[in-house]
Amino acid sequence: MRWFKAMTTNEYIRAVKAGVLQPFHQKLWQKSYYDHIARSDEDFEQT
Repeated sequence: MRWFKAMTTNEYIRAVKAGVLQPFHQKLWQKSYYDHIARSDEDFEQT
């Protein structure tokens, strides 16, 4: 996941510098991720 975030962030920065994409002034990625499948409405709400 770390590699994917780094590569996509680098491509995004290149595209912004080239004028292809608009700058995004928030964070592109959350700090971590939650690897879990929500199997019910209650599970989804807790996550």
